[in-house]
Amino acid sequence: MRDVKQEIVRTFIEQTKQRNSIDFTIKELCSICGISRPTFYKYFKDKYQIIEYVQQEDLMEPIKKLIDSGVLSARPLSEIFYLNFYKNKDFYKAVIKAEGQNSFVDTLITRISEIVKLTFISQSDKEALDYISYKFAAAIRS
Repeated sequence: MRDVKQEIVRTFIEQTKQRNSIDFTIKELCSICGISRPTFYKYFKDKYQIIEYVQQEDLMEPIKKLIDSGVLSARPLSEIFYLNFYKNKDFYKAVIKAEGQNSFVDTLITRISEIVKLTFISQSDKEALDYISYKFAAAIRS
């Protein structure tokens, strides 16, 4: 059976890498996938939601698995993050340039905040949490 959601994600990643940008339409993506626009919208509301999905699956889930297994050290967590980022670097280089209300950097800051909350800083220390999250995301962006 065809996994349409994963096919959309794979095609989006391929197109983003080929074009070095997300400057293509949902209509173009649907045409390449051989699906209708309503089928696309069944799975994602827009391209930015695909980016969030990839970010969650590719970068954050492996880290959450480590945390769940009891590994709370910064080194293995950051190594997993950077290795997974590097594996798909052409995709991430392209999506980092995209701006908007749900940009990659904005969602990355949110995801990093979640990880930092779980591992290193009291949730009540918002200033430290924001500082670490923004610095980490800024390092990725540069």
